[in-house]
Amino acid sequence: MPKHGEKPGRSQVALATGKDAGEATYQAVEKLGGIKKFVKPGDRVFIKPNMATPTQAPTTTSFDVLAALIKMCREAEAGKISVGDAPTISIKSEYVMDLTGLADFVKWFGAEPFYFDKEEMVEVENPKAKNKKLRSLKLPKTVAECDVFINVPVAKTSLMTDVSLALTNLHGVYTHDYRGIYHLNEREFAHKIADLCEVMQPDLNVLDGWWMGEGEGPWLMNFVQGKFVLASEDLVAIDSVASHLMGFKSPRDIILLRIANERGLGEINLENIKILGEDPKKYKKDLVKASKGLVKLPKGVKAYKGKTQRGTLMTLNFLLTAMNWWFPALSFDLVVGEKPPEPEESDKPIIVWGSDAVKSTTNYKFRKGKRIVVDVDKNPPLTPYWEDEKSTIEMCGKTDLKPIITQTMPPILVDIMDLLQGNQLRFWPLCLHAYKENLVKGERW
Repeated sequence: MPKHGEKPGRSQVALATGKDAGEATYQAVEKLGGIKKFVKPGDRVFIKPNMATPTQAPTTTSFDVLAALIKMCREAEAGKISVGDAPTISIKSEYVMDLTGLADFVKWFGAEPFYFDKEEMVEVENPKAKNKKLRSLKLPKTVAECDVFINVPVAKTSLMTDVSLALTNLHGVYTHDYRGIYHLNEREFAHKIADLCEVMQPDLNVLDGWWMGEGEGPWLMNFVQGKFVLASEDLVAIDSVASHLMGFKSPRDIILLRIANERGLGEINLENIKILGEDPKKYKKDLVKASKGLVKLPKGVKAYKGKTQRGTLMTLNFLLTAMNWWFPALSFDLVVGEKPPEPEESDKPIIVWGSDAVKSTTNYKFRKGKRIVVDVDKNPPLTPYWEDEKSTIEMCGKTDLKPIITQTMPPILVDIMDLLQGNQLRFWPLCLHAYKENLVKGERW
C-alpha cells in the first residue's frame, strides 16, 4: 500500500539535469537511492502524470519523464504499471489519453493506460478530514490499492494556488464527483489536498521542470525552459524547492504549502531541506506570477467588483486573458464578487459572474432585462460537455461554427457569446485548436 498519513523521512530533494528530461529523471531518482528503493519485484505501481486537458508537454507531463519512470519500474521488476490522470471536470480520461497519444505511448513502454472514469471505486474513510464532505470518499480501486504511488507533476504557476506542483497534482486523484467541491476558496482547497494526503501520500514525487509555465496558469501560460527535474519523498519539500526555483520569495507565502506543512505533511523551510545533485542557483528563474486580482481588462470592459474568492477569479481570469489575446475589442460590464457596486445605467451587456455576485445582487434593478448570470458553483462556465469530443476538435477552423459550438459548449458560454455577438463565437474553438496542436516551445497558446 502507498503511505497512509505517514510523515516523510528526512527531507531531501534531488535536482538533476541532462541531455533531455528523460536523462534528468534517471539522474534525479538515482540521487535519491535509485528506483529499487521504492519499487520491489511484483509491486503494483501507479504513475500519475499531470494531464488535465488534451494537450501535450509542457502543459502535460513530458513523455520523456514518463518513459524514464516506466523503464525504471520495469527494471525493478514491477508486477503491473498503470499510468493515468483524471482530467478537468467533464472531460473523459480515455479521450484525453488517446488524443495526446499517451495511451499508445505507455503501452509501447510496457505499462497500461488507466482510465479514471471506467474504474471500480472503493470507499475510503478519513475521520481526520477537515472538510466534512471528505470524511468518506470514493477513490479508484487501482489507485487506492496500489503498492507504489508515483506522483509526476509539471512546474506551473496557478491563479488558484500561486503554484501548481506536486500537491495540486494530487487533485487529479479525486474523481469528478469530488473535483468541484471546496474549489472556490484557496484555504478550503488547501485542506482538501491535505485531507487526501491523510489517507494516501505518494511514495515518490518526480517534478518535471524541463519547461515551466508562467503567468495566468495553469491554462493560459507562457513557457520558460527550466531544464531540470526534481525528485523527493517529501511533497511539501519538493514544492518548496520548486517554488523557490520559480522565483517565489518564501514557500510560507503560499497558503497551500503552509497548510500542508502545518498538518505535518512535509518540510517547508528551505534551510532544513537537503538538496542533492545540481546547484539550485543555476536554475533559479523569476517567473511571471499569476494574478491575485482581476487580470488586465479588455479596453471596453468595466468591472464592478466586490469581495472575491480565488476560485471565482480563476475561471474569470481565464476568460478575460483569452479575450485580451483574441478579442480585445469586446465591450460589456462585469459584476463579480460579494456585494459589488451596482453598475451605472448603460446599453452595454452585463455579465454577473460567480455565486457570490449571483446571490448578493438578486434584487438589483440591473438584473432585469437581458443579462447573463454565471454561477460557477452550479455550472462551471469554462468546461465543455465533450459529448462528441472528436467532432469538437475536428471542427476547429471551420467558418460555420455556431451549430456545432452550441452542442459542445456549456449553454452559459453560448449565451455569453450570443450576448456579446460577432466573431467571438470563435473563442472556444480557438482554445480547442490549441489543445489539438503540439505546443510551440516557449510560446503561449
